[in-house]
Amino acid sequence: MRGALPIALGLGAMVALSLVGRARASDPSVGPADTAGEADLRAAMERLRLPGDWQAYLSATAYGESRFNPRVALGPDGHPGRPQWAQVSKASASLKKGEARAAKTAYNRNAERFANSPHPPARYQFGSGGLFAFLPPNALAVFRNTDLINLDPWLVFDVETSLVMALGYARGLMRWPQWRNSPQTWLTLRVGHALPSAMDKPSGERYAKVRRKFAKHLEAIGVDPGFMDRRVSPLDFPSSAELWRELKEGAIG
Repeated sequence: MRGALPIALGLGAMVALSLVGRARASDPSVGPADTAGEADLRAAMERLRLPGDWQAYLSATAYGESRFNPRVALGPDGHPGRPQWAQVSKASASLKKGEARAAKTAYNRNAERFANSPHPPARYQFGSGGLFAFLPPNALAVFRNTDLINLDPWLVFDVETSLVMALGYARGLMRWPQWRNSPQTWLTLRVGHALPSAMDKPSGERYAKVRRKFAKHLEAIGVDPGFMDRRVSPLDFPSSAELWRELKEGAIG
């Protein structure tokens, strides 16, 4: 792991945050994928012994959201809650502001959940970031009802933590009523990553838009685009909190 930066967890511990990266945003115009970030993600997935289809889904999603750059952030320039070392997306100013509004809305919706957090609200509200372009309040929700809910919001930029968040988020999506009434394919899961309410609308515009992009992202990582129409395989893994502790405490691999 290169360029590591320690970030306080608010739990009397520190974690090395992977900050390798060259590509600067999830927009295809920014250049090639970050090979070091991709290697870190694949190493973490191997440590968790994830099945190949889950690795393909997560890799394609990370490629589409960040080009495997764990440092990328989408939010307004100069936002007080964004880390200074984050690599800012070249997206439009309106899109950046919209992402911060979404993060603030997510935080306010879950304010009670973060009532005991040692971190300032702005740190949750800078926008989105990391491999999977998570809004911190939504990503940390996978640790609800545990002490890990008070993890540093900037851990969306940590490769291992963001992987655990992505798995927990996917598991949460599969509990939505829209999932039960959907095709339950990898494409469905990819649609839900950004808009869960659209998962049960396979003939809608959202599916068509995501299908086109997801196909390109799968091809970019060497996976046949037909993969997206396969049904999601069950995945038996511990709770997000247990999984995170196992990864960080070195009990896996």
